[in-house]
Amino acid sequence: MQIIAVGLNHKTAPVGIRETISFPESVIRDAVKTLGQYKHIKESVILSTCNRVEVYSVVDDEDKGIAAVKGFMAHYNNKKVKDIEEHLYTYSGEAMVNHVFRVVASLDSMIVGEPQIFGQMKNAYNYAFEIKNTKNIFNTLFKFTSQVGKEVRSDTDIGKNAVSISFAAVELAKKIFGDVEGKTVMIVGAGEGAIQRGPVGVVDRTQLPDDRLHRHGDVDAFLRSADPPGRGGHDWQHLHGLPGLGGRGLRHDRREPDPLSPRRLRQIGRAHV
Repeated sequence: MQIIAVGLNHKTAPVGIRETISFPESVIRDAVKTLGQYKHIKESVILSTCNRVEVYSVVDDEDKGIAAVKGFMAHYNNKKVKDIEEHLYTYSGEAMVNHVFRVVASLDSMIVGEPQIFGQMKNAYNYAFEIKNTKNIFNTLFKFTSQVGKEVRSDTDIGKNAVSISFAAVELAKKIFGDVEGKTVMIVGAGEGAIQRGPVGVVDRTQLPDDRLHRHGDVDAFLRSADPPGRGGHDWQHLHGLPGLGGRGLRHDRREPDPLSPRRLRQIGRAHV
């Protein structure tokens, strides 16, 4: 038996590839169950976030197991292995364990010290555990993984000044615009992160019911795209009409797929990407 990790992340794959290889929460249990039916796969856990997708497996043959996982990642997302293989990395044995520990400690994150990865790793394991896709090896490994994540937070200063990508975006906005007090913010996407106080303009990509936004009286503008999420069907000229945009914009997109390409943003005016 051997333990392996196969994945891609923000270091190895551009957003155009990452947005096509993912396992959102709505399909993660089915994906893990499907992977468990592949030959050579004995245990498996799938970690899927905005910036990384990693498949952890216990296999009876290392080379054949890695090939099986690569095939699964491609085929489940309607891709061919050759389309993604150059962006994939693999770890096995002790190197795999070290990698998982680095990931849960946020040492491999886009923002070192960010706290979200600990919960994401925990959820990834729980999804697999619930459908009995983990046994003795991974139950033991991920018990230690959780301990490592907790100890890194409690015994080091890595989380002392930890920031999320959203926090980093706010700090960047301050550097670009100076005092952001009184500035109007345009939010592209109307999920949980969009419900906040302050003068905002909203472009909806998720077909969110209007009444959820109308309950928040501080929303200045609500723009809905008629196209399904990810198609990029927004009428960008409307963005010029948002109060306070002033010809300048800051692009910070933490959701994928990403319809806001730098080319489209340049059509709006001066945009910092």
